[in-house]
Amino acid sequence: MATDSQSRAVPAVGLPPEVIEDILSAPRRRRMLEVLAESEGCMVVDDIAAAVEADDSDPRERLKAEIYDEHLPKLTATGVVDYDSMRGCVSLTSPAIVDHIEG
Repeated sequence: MATDSQSRAVPAVGLPPEVIEDILSAPRRRRMLEVLAESEGCMVVDDIAAAVEADDSDPRERLKAEIYDEHLPKLTATGVVDYDSMRGCVSLTSPAIVDHIEG
């Protein structure tokens, strides 16, 4: 039997609305998702940090640490991205989530 949040899952993403809201609650995580959506497949974390850094004043090394420590665990746990640790590469597996980012 489906719980209330399962029955209200956003079909294009397959996640409950409150999970999507949580994923998109961090501005840097939203920017990461936009960068990944614009890419041609897999991106290394350093390139993601460089793209986010262009919109931010934090140094790249700090952004990379934040990506590894905070954003990747949440995004991989929800299946929104795939992280290939052998290549250090991140790919967007649920591009429809970007449609939920408000300008």
